[in-house]
Amino acid sequence: MKSVRSGWKRCLIAPLILIASLVMWIEESLWNGLKWLMAILARLTWIRYLESLIQRLSPAATVVVFLLPLTLLFPFKLLALYWLSRGQWLASLSVLIAAKLLGTALEARMFVLCRPQLLMLPWFKWLHDGFLWWHDRLYAALT
Repeated sequence: MKSVRSGWKRCLIAPLILIASLVMWIEESLWNGLKWLMAILARLTWIRYLESLIQRLSPAATVVVFLLPLTLLFPFKLLALYWLSRGQWLASLSVLIAAKLLGTALEARMFVLCRPQLLMLPWFKWLHDGFLWWHDRLYAALT
């Protein structure tokens, strides 16, 4: 029985590694590209002012600001789900892609702005360090 289980593991590992590689590549590409785009937009005066306000927030308030883009985009994801249930898969997919791009861009910029304050929180530092450990370990396994 054990040899059957290890055979299944071997069959499943390759596709899972491929999927993990693709997801990581897409996320990294989006993150870096959209972070660059948001940095360009940050040259606008009113965005610079808003960012300076964000950087002066307390660590607890920064958590709220950091999570704000996720909550603001949630209704659009529900709309996409609704359209998908109605058979409008193209509209649904378009909204999901737009929400993913916008959400990743906003989160990338928010992370750059909020990271110093967020890392002051012990629980966030623990999560951040744990994520980086897994991220680096997965990258090492894939390369």
